[in-house]
Amino acid sequence: DAHFFASHAGIVYNADGVPEGIALKVNHSSRSVPVRISGTVGKQHAYPALAAIALGVTEGINFISAAQWVEEWYKPPAGRLRIISGMRESIMLDDTYNASPSAVQAALAALEDVKGKRKIAVLGDMMELGRHSVEEHHKVGETVAEAADIFFAVGPRMKAAAEKARALGMRDVETFSDSRVAADALRAILKAGDVVLVKG
Repeated sequence: DAHFFASHAGIVYNADGVPEGIALKVNHSSRSVPVRISGTVGKQHAYPALAAIALGVTEGINFISAAQWVEEWYKPPAGRLRIISGMRESIMLDDTYNASPSAVQAALAALEDVKGKRKIAVLGDMMELGRHSVEEHHKVGETVAEAADIFFAVGPRMKAAAEKARALGMRDVETFSDSRVAADALRAILKAGDVVLVKG
């Protein structure tokens, strides 16, 4: 029932099969305009685009012009599921800004959506969860087991996620107490076509 809503959101790939961004349709008053957001994955990036277009139209800007402006000028912030070329023709999804339960789940959903030979999740601790910490890290472990082929759990809290992923049958799970050691281990296994989510 919203006046502005997105539909047909999906990842856009170049001719080599490398993700370039997301495409969606913005719908308003029985009209639909395509919008492309470059350099990122994750359907959550539709929300700031929708907000900007809605504000523009509300302030008298033509619907199509507002959509074109967003497509041309909107750049997702650093550390928010930005696509980065990695070593050995791998793709890195840089979501290092912060880690809350909902943000980690959204990032893992994006990882699951991206095409790649292997999906690697490198996840750091979610902080400030108090008595909910173990439960929320277990939920992450459940999702990782479905979304990724390899799981690097970094930090003492993320060990609970690793344990849960292993309990669900995920075989390629490693735990690290230090992010530099995890980075070295990741470098050693990277192959062309890997998609790596880094979230912390």
